[in-house]
Amino acid sequence: MRAVLAVDGGGTKTDVLIAAEDGRVLGHRRVDGLPPHKLGLDASITGIGAAVRQVRAELTEPVEIRHAAVFLAGADLPAEIEALDRAVAAAGWAPDTLVENDTFALLRAGTTAPDAVAVVCGTGINCVGVTSDGRTSRFPALGRLSGDWGGGRDLASEMLWHAVRAEDGRGPETALRKAVCERLGTANVRAVVEAVHAGKLAADLATVLPPVLFEVAGSGDELAMSVVERLAGEVVRMVAVTCARLNLDRIPLVLGGSVLAGGHPLLLAGIERGLAGRGLRIGIVLVSAPPVLGAALLGLDRLSGGRAPEPAAIRLAAEVSTLDLTTRPLQGLPARARTRTAARPLTEPDILRGHLDTLILAVLERGPLHGYGIIEALRARSGGALRVPSGSVYPALHRLEAGGSISSHNSVYGGRNRRTYQLTGRGRVAVRTQRQAWQEFARIVGSFLDE
Repeated sequence: MRAVLAVDGGGTKTDVLIAAEDGRVLGHRRVDGLPPHKLGLDASITGIGAAVRQVRAELTEPVEIRHAAVFLAGADLPAEIEALDRAVAAAGWAPDTLVENDTFALLRAGTTAPDAVAVVCGTGINCVGVTSDGRTSRFPALGRLSGDWGGGRDLASEMLWHAVRAEDGRGPETALRKAVCERLGTANVRAVVEAVHAGKLAADLATVLPPVLFEVAGSGDELAMSVVERLAGEVVRMVAVTCARLNLDRIPLVLGGSVLAGGHPLLLAGIERGLAGRGLRIGIVLVSAPPVLGAALLGLDRLSGGRAPEPAAIRLAAEVSTLDLTTRPLQGLPARARTRTAARPLTEPDILRGHLDTLILAVLERGPLHGYGIIEALRARSGGALRVPSGSVYPALHRLEAGGSISSHNSVYGGRNRRTYQLTGRGRVAVRTQRQAWQEFARIVGSFLDE
């Protein structure tokens, strides 16, 4: 059976997937990030190779991997891509290989349009564009060194800057100060700064803090809102420059990465407003699917000599949407990467995976709420135990609305426009059915655990 190997490596996670020519997912594993620009080329390839071997060892049928599509964060400069291409070819994972920056995988996951632009914002930020005649546009994406701002690292740094100055009196008060301390479990912001300086903070701030920013901005905090507005402006500028380089003005804009995929209303509104102000007619496509979907689709494209057959692409997308995205240990992981793995904190998505949609339906059963109201209701009804970030809530709302369980409309709260969500008839049936199923499940489990 002919198959493709797809690898998507971001700053904090790496997905390795093997897909059959007909779109079936034959094997998958998620491990921690193995970015070559941080670990070094040899360590990165060694780690990815270990994950590939583990996935292959778990296959239940023989396959012939004809193509390897490898898309990595940090593959930014031509020399870096050439070195990675040689290393991937030498690894012998497949006779034919394609190596590129991970933003191109996001682009393919979001659209089949020949003219399109994608912005990924996770740990860092990047933007690429493609045209039907084969032209591309990209940025070096080396952080502040190459003029970039807006990834999770930058947002976390900006939040701490404002929080520190609010605490010591050099700056205005902001709800970010309390929110940062609550999220990191410290008594004050100074303790956070000292822990970061001493290398004793286990949490990855680039991952943990951006959802807090959107929560606080959603409550109307002016400083938090200004940071979100700055991010929107950065996205608009990258897209505008890319469109000017490629002479594009009516295209899909694919947005992804942990910061953008949540689809926070303030951020999206700022991006849409900025693009419209520049005369760009752009339709935003939010990608919440793992970008490895795009890597696998590009692999199937290569295998078929054009676009992957639609039935295979549809099947692949459906199966990728059900993948277990738990980060698992990796045998043979380089020592420097093992240090990062050990420090990985438990996050809300790990705890709530498979249950968040049901909890949101139950919250909306009591009446319509806007996004931040849903976050607060989850926290209040759990007695403070559930602190679900907007980066988890908004993709769930998109899923539920696409599935017909909820509907939404614009409304005004406190003089500001908010999108309000409410249950549909289908959603009310779903929450009743799921409540009954949960009660029965709890009864059965309780029969084993009760003393």
